Amino acid sequence: MSRVDEAAPDASHSPQDSPVTPASPVNTSRLKLTAIVSGLLGLLMFCLIPLLPVQQVQSSYSWPQGGDLRSVTSPLVSYQAQDLDITIPVSEVRDLNNDQTTVLSTVPEDSEDQTLRGLFVRSTANGLDVINRNSVLLSIDNATLADLPSDAVLRISSSADGTRAWVPDATDAAGIADISGAALETSDGAVLTGLAPDDMRPMLTGIYTELTDTPENTQAALDAGLNVDVTIDSRFTSSP
Repeated sequence: MSRVDEAAPDASHSPQDSPVTPASPVNTSRLKLTAIVSGLLGLLMFCLIPLLPVQQVQSSYSWPQGGDLRSVTSPLVSYQAQDLDITIPVSEVRDLNNDQTTVLSTVPEDSEDQTLRGLFVRSTANGLDVINRNSVLLSIDNATLADLPSDAVLRISSSADGTRAWVPDATDAAGIADISGAALETSDGAVLTGLAPDDMRPMLTGIYTELTDTPENTQAALDAGLNVDVTIDSRFTSSP
């Protein structure tokens, strides 16, 4: 026998594949059961998410603040308030800084497209105007203002349901008309009123005013009822 023949491996000793142990039926059943239970739990939690308790954070603020009539800005709130309620004593609308007309506004006078976006109460040489998003909501001339009671107030409210400006209990001012010339009378007896029935809420970045800011004027305005209440739109602020 040659050396080559002696070195050749014996076919009888060739390597054999290792035997594969089949999965136990018990382990397979456990895996299937675990997958089914996990899927059902996931589906149940998905269905319960809309029912979890959620606490909405309701925020609001008022003006004047700090015992003075300085303007305040609200840079971190929504550009539209959820609700806006304003009370301005008519007796105070002439107490403005020199050469100014803004009794109150929701955006600065020098902002871009301010009249198109905001709410303005302006005291001019001809009377008092309420302008909301470039529409005159209410206009009262000087003669009518002079006929109003000394404690008369201008009210303005704005929400998704509409924006309204009116002088409550102004029933003694006969013949008062809005800009269309039609005599106005509402269910609460006011004949000075203007209404925008759709969602015409103004942009609000703060409360701005040119009312003269002195301790005497501030106290007189507060005593007469000057007040602004803003409810911030916090629909997307919630916990947990």
